[in-house]
Amino acid sequence: MINMYKNYHWSLTFSYYLGIVLVLWISIQVYFLRETSILHLVYSVLGVLIIVLANLPATKKCYRIN
Repeated sequence: MINMYKNYHWSLTFSYYLGIVLVLWISIQVYFLRETSILHLVYSVLGVLIIVLANLPATKKCYRIN
């Protein structure tokens, strides 16, 4: 896996990628099923929240290696 944050622990990048995969997964699922549920909204918001939290300066400060 490509670590886009070289000076940070790998788990920060993994969290960012996990959020992107979750949003993409739900989007593709809604596209193919042609119907939505409240769970689709919940998990999409959760994926966006993971992406936002992974990019906060306070989070990055905790995961800095050097």
